[in-house]
Order: sequence, then structure tokens, then C-alpha cells
Amino acid sequence: MKESLDYLSGDWKLSIYKKIRRIGKLIVKRKKYLNRIEEQLCAQLPYSPSKDQIKWCYRDYLKYTVKYNAELDVDYFYSGIFRKSELVRQESFANRKRFAWRDSIQEKSQWSYFIDKRLFDMKYNKYLGRDYICADQSLTFEDFSNFIKKHNGDVFAKIPVSCGGKDVYHWKIFTGDDMQEKYKEACQHGMIIEEKLTQTKEIAEFSPISVNTMRIITIIDDSGNVRVANAFFRIGNGNSIDNFSSGGIITKVDIDSGIICVPAVDRNGNQYIIHPVSGKQIVGFKIPKWKLYIEFAVKLAEECKEMRYVGWDIIMRNDGKLCCIEGNKDAGVQAESISNYGYIPLYEAILHDDKAFDFNRYGGSHNKNICKK
Repeated sequence: MKESLDYLSGDWKLSIYKKIRRIGKLIVKRKKYLNRIEEQLCAQLPYSPSKDQIKWCYRDYLKYTVKYNAELDVDYFYSGIFRKSELVRQESFANRKRFAWRDSIQEKSQWSYFIDKRLFDMKYNKYLGRDYICADQSLTFEDFSNFIKKHNGDVFAKIPVSCGGKDVYHWKIFTGDDMQEKYKEACQHGMIIEEKLTQTKEIAEFSPISVNTMRIITIIDDSGNVRVANAFFRIGNGNSIDNFSSGGIITKVDIDSGIICVPAVDRNGNQYIIHPVSGKQIVGFKIPKWKLYIEFAVKLAEECKEMRYVGWDIIMRNDGKLCCIEGNKDAGVQAESISNYGYIPLYEAILHDDKAFDFNRYGGSHNKNICKK
């Protein structure tokens, strides 16, 4: 384990030139970074930070980004790394170390399917559970119009290459002028147009205006077996997107039982036992038909074992059918905001079937079962 982590740490370290260049940028634009840090601390802390705290945080981020090439918002703040110890930082996905780890176990020839939503939808068509069309050169206005009418003018439109819930639009089209305008926009950007999904009542109640997804992490171990490594519930928070970076909240689900075991958090570190908008209790909620989600994630992972690490976003429709929203090759950073540990040692133990690993570090008995044959 130690060997692997040391290799990862050394593999992606910046060259002396890049380190000097990055330090120079941070120093030259010091005022800009101080302002951004102050904004983040104001959002993250229950009080106004002092000037000394802001300066300390700037120096700490300077050291952290030189060592780990980390982003200020996503890596340093959204994951809560600014609160965490050096040991946690070494084991964390909240830095560019995750890319070296991912690159070592993913087949790059398969990346395009997890970057371009059009390619993903074609490859995983039988798992999508929803109707869709692609606005390419062959799509006529008549076909577009018929699709919209078929779904009562209520659809989602997605830019094919995007992340973090950005470039996803909820369209409600009721007039001919709207239809023409949206058709032109869809064709201009090569959008994917999808029917609006209606979730099961119990899940929709958390945030009725958003699609609330289960993020299930799978790893293909050295023997070629699919392992479920982690599971999270991502919930909208007053908007139509459940993505953490777009304002949603995230919590951890016990793999064995399907019970939500910790408070949800948002990107500012606020914790929620009860959903802040709907008032539905989060902690202690048991996901209905949880085992079906796990079995579905395993099937998805088996379709492309060259991608040994993927985070699958899954929902269950109100008719009980499971749907894969997308697969994420870079999943992992946001999930660490929930806990005070890094996930690399856990994922390494699963990857190499390390039976001596202490899974109690990561929340108890449900993790012990991951590596059992």
C-alpha cells in the first residue's frame, strides 16, 4: 500500500520550472487570491474570518497547490481540505494525484465514451431507460418537433461535452416560435434532448424539481471482479440540478443496507440532517430497493472492464425501471467533503484485494465485505 501511494505522490509532482511558474502566478496575483480565499472562508465558516486567518489560508493554499497542483475552489475548499491534516491530504483525491491514479487503471481509448454524452448514450443505450434524440446534421425540424410533442413539451437538453451539471437545461416548449428557437439552439450545439424522468415518490420527495441520483463507485480488481467501492446520494437543493458543484448536496449511503448514515453537505460545508427545502429527513433514510441499484451498477461496470474506476449516476423511475444518467471517470473529489479521510487507501485495497486492510477506518463493517469473494 505504502509503495503504491509513494509512487502516485512522486509520479505527478510538478517540475521545478512549473513549480516556480505556479508560485510566481500566486505571488503576482496575491490580491486576487486573497479576495477569493476571503469569499470562500466567509461561505465556509459561521463567522467572518480575520485578516490573519485569510493570510494563513493563502500561505497554506500556496504550499498545498505547489505540492499537489490543486484547484482553489474544487480541491482546496469544496472538499474541505483546508480543514484537514497532512495525512488526510496525502491520501485524498482532492488534488491532481487522482489523475495519475486514474490514468494507471483506466484504458484511455475508452475515455471518449465518458466524456461525450452522445457516445455514452450509444454505448450504454440499453441501460439509459429514457427516450432521447441527438441534434446532429441529420435531425430535421419535423423529427425534433415530434419528439418534443411526444413528451408534452417537457424535456432536458444537454451539451454533450460538459461536467458538474453545467450546460444541462430544462426546456418547456409550448409554442411554434419556441420550437423553432430551441431547434436552432440544439443543432448549433449538437445537443442531446431527453425525456423528463419521473422518479419514485420516496426519492422525489427530497427535491421534487431535480433528478436526485445515486452515485455508485465501482472498481475492477486485479482478478477482474467488479467491486462496489462507495455509494452516495446526490440531492437537489432548491434547483433542478443535484450536482454538488452546482448547488446540490451529497451524503453517504451504507453499501450493505442502503441506509443514509451521515448528514448531507453542500459545497460550503453546511451539514443537513433534514433537507433544507423539503423538510424530509435525510439521515436514517433507507433507499427503497437498494440492492437493485447495486446489481445495476455491477452490470454497468461489466460492460467496460477496461475502465476499472467509474462513478455511475443512477435513478429509479416511478415504474421501477433503473436508468443510468451517466458514467463519470473522474468521480471522487466531492465525496470526500463528507468525511475526514482520503479515499485512495480504500480504493487501492479494493483494487488489489488487500485482505489485511483495516476497513473500519472507512465507516465500519459494510466496507469489510467489499473485498470478500
